[in-house]
Amino acid sequence: MRVRAIFWLLLGCTCLGILSFATNIRPVVPAVVQAQLEMSSSATNMTTLLLHVTDNQGMPVDGAQVQSNAYMTNMVMQADKVSITAQSRGNYLVHLHLYMAGPWAIAFSVQAAGFVSCHKTLYIQVT
Repeated sequence: MRVRAIFWLLLGCTCLGILSFATNIRPVVPAVVQAQLEMSSSATNMTTLLLHVTDNQGMPVDGAQVQSNAYMTNMVMQADKVSITAQSRGNYLVHLHLYMAGPWAIAFSVQAAGFVSCHKTLYIQVT
């Protein structure tokens, strides 16, 4: 039995298509965000949080876009000063000015290339 050249060409194109698809498509995996409170929270000081962003295997994720906002949970008040500084090895420093005593919620949003965006909220009490 003789196989025609068109079928060999079709088989070759199919194999090349599958191979290029497999090398160009990257799976999207979730990132893990860990927040650690570095300083105590008081209404007169800046509150500093250390965020550590890792993948599922614990490897640090550099180059992520981290956004944060803080608001009081018992009234309509938001933090007036928020700054985020990227450190090395997946660490990000978040400086917040929580200017009033009471319960605060600090929301984080982390986006990185090849990862699912991650949203976390940390609840703290400022004294």
